[in-house]
Amino acid sequence: MPTYVCSFCRGDHGAAECREQVCINCYRTEEYCTCKLNSDEETKFPACDAINQIDEDFVSAVADADWEALNEQFGEDSPIECFRHMVATYEIDEEYAYLKALFPSAKDDGKVYNASRKHGGCYHWAYSTLLDETAIELDDGEACLVHGYVKHNAKQYGGHGWIETDKHVIDCGTIEREFNVVSKEFYYQSRGVKHPTKYLKDEALKHLTKLGNYGPWGAVPDDIPIATTRSPEG
Repeated sequence: MPTYVCSFCRGDHGAAECREQVCINCYRTEEYCTCKLNSDEETKFPACDAINQIDEDFVSAVADADWEALNEQFGEDSPIECFRHMVATYEIDEEYAYLKALFPSAKDDGKVYNASRKHGGCYHWAYSTLLDETAIELDDGEACLVHGYVKHNAKQYGGHGWIETDKHVIDCGTIEREFNVVSKEFYYQSRGVKHPTKYLKDEALKHLTKLGNYGPWGAVPDDIPIATTRSPEG
């Protein structure tokens, strides 16, 4: 199994959900900080928030990027891989030269650098979890697959897939190594869930067979602001 190296704290996990505090200037933890700013809390923020800032910087740094094609290629679940691809493929405005240093070409040392997730797309993962009956261990009613929209940032939402029972949600997010089981009430409140659509096993199979993909299967809602850039979720 490959070793994954977080591009922020260098831990053995992906970066998109890394909660390590990083420098607001160089996006590194205190140990690897390159600018040695003061280490008070005002100079730090979570690495996962840095992902959102970097995403915004790429929009400004790469004027000729085909965002629609990039979203189709990398989806919402591979922000770091997309960033690295952009550094290798597009001309980066010199004002954003730091992006080149953050996402260099992968080293040929057997490790997977800057990998943002280990479990594949959230829709695929959720469907597979529905089939393997992981939720049966909860003994909490019949499990169903759910496609909905969760908070991408303070103002926008992004599509996401998870598993629900009567009172629980199973969601591995982006980098968890084990299933993350939380109460449905807490999940809906903390993630700001909108437009959840539930599919029992037979219904999910019919949609997969008919449409040829793992989701999302419904129309994009027009009553909530949808993020146009990739989300760290999934």
